[in-house]
Amino acid sequence: MTGFPGLARASCLVAAAAFPVAAQAPAPRGNEREAYQEIAATLMAMPFTVGGVAVMMVVARRCRPDKEGQWKRVIDAIDQRFVVCATQEPRWQVDVSREFAKEEAHARANGSSVGYGSLALERFWSSATRQIDERGTAVCAKLGLFVDPAAVSDKARADYLQADPSATPQKLEAALQRARSLLAFGIDTAWIDRPCRTFWPDAGPQK
Repeated sequence: MTGFPGLARASCLVAAAAFPVAAQAPAPRGNEREAYQEIAATLMAMPFTVGGVAVMMVVARRCRPDKEGQWKRVIDAIDQRFVVCATQEPRWQVDVSREFAKEEAHARANGSSVGYGSLALERFWSSATRQIDERGTAVCAKLGLFVDPAAVSDKARADYLQADPSATPQKLEAALQRARSLLAFGIDTAWIDRPCRTFWPDAGPQK
């Protein structure tokens, strides 16, 4: 679900953490319905968005520490977008606080950000770290390529495909595009201040 090779198990753990909001939130009334539906859809997309960013931040920390910051900027952009949406529609704050009550209490106690991106990252960080740690030293060879997807050379692509018999050029390019699409949220930040009819720009994050 994160869109990166070999992370199906981690994705299942992330997804399980993301889905309770639909059952917990009270039924919306009147004009709240459209906002409620968008908030629920955004939270349900966490495995594809913040879940994927969490994995890449862990991999970057292990393999390319100089590139962790570009992934953290994605979380910062999501936090800023959350502030914009919560200002336009207060239900964002209500529902996100309900979904992340434990993480929000911990963040406030430590003086950390209580934005949607940061709270979701805290939820997914432990499971992402555990899954990456289980791969040991092989993680950099397997996933390090996706930490800086814009700088992947033809030789790096060829080496990756040679080292992994299950990989295909099509799957590799799809995973690299997935990484680029996530990083784009922290690079071109014009989307942050757009009206919040939908949380994500255009068609939203690629799955």
